[in-house]
Amino acid sequence: MGDTVHEESILLIGPPHVGKSRISYLLSDKTKLPLVSLSDKREEHYRALNYDKNYASKLKREAGELAKYKYTKPFEAYHVEKSLDNLDKSAIVAFEPSQTVYEDQTLFDNVFKMIKKFKNIILLLPDVDMLESWQLINKISKIPADSDLSKLNWHLVSSSCNVNLATDIIYTLGKTEEELTDEIINVVEKKKQGEVKVA
Repeated sequence: MGDTVHEESILLIGPPHVGKSRISYLLSDKTKLPLVSLSDKREEHYRALNYDKNYASKLKREAGELAKYKYTKPFEAYHVEKSLDNLDKSAIVAFEPSQTVYEDQTLFDNVFKMIKKFKNIILLLPDVDMLESWQLINKISKIPADSDLSKLNWHLVSSSCNVNLATDIIYTLGKTEEELTDEIINVVEKKKQGEVKVA
């Protein structure tokens, strides 16, 4: 992977329901960079570490969403590392909500080393207030605050992992997807011109 890939690619990270998928399409259309899905080769990468799909489903049924989430983390970290390592051209990459949040420091460090090679890591959050962001996400997804999925959402919103990974944070509340796309492009262009320092 050359330096151009690290400098020109745009990585979108953040919790669920912040518009990453739609904005990634708009960014791809405006920048003419290809859109890369991190769901590609997931099964292949998980299989390399002997991921047990049936066991994961059983965990979810018997112990809840958080139990399945914790089981999946080593596989998820490996998948992210391999996917980015194999990226051979500049692209728009939208991460799934849990792919940048890790409780195990070693897993986070491995992902951190790979992601931080890139110059444009955009964290999308609804609001600067984490509690407000979590409540907005729950409202959009129509889930009760005391549900297992809501607890997972809070974990994804409040974790420091995304803030530590991001080069830039953009708040989405009150902005259209088109406005957010233009804001991201503006941040990236200014950075190219040396007007904005990378965190």
